[in-house]
Amino acid sequence: MIDPASRSSSRLLTGLSAFPLAPVIDDGNTGIDEAAFTNLITRLAAARVDAITVLGSTGSYTYLTSDERQHVVTLAAATGTT
Repeated sequence: MIDPASRSSSRLLTGLSAFPLAPVIDDGNTGIDEAAFTNLITRLAAARVDAITVLGSTGSYTYLTSDERQHVVTLAAATGTT
């Protein structure tokens, strides 16, 4: 067993990880509030967080359809590359 006290600080995870919720809206279309979501991703990227994980950790993904999940991932990827 490895003694945690003997670990080098360079091996520890560091940084800030964000797990944003995907805001929903009853618009009769995708159900995702695209403007609010892309604004949130843009702000997180501008804040230089080290990792943005959509649909993870919060459990909200279970309330979205497969198409909505794919849409969230597509929006996040497109927003993060602009």
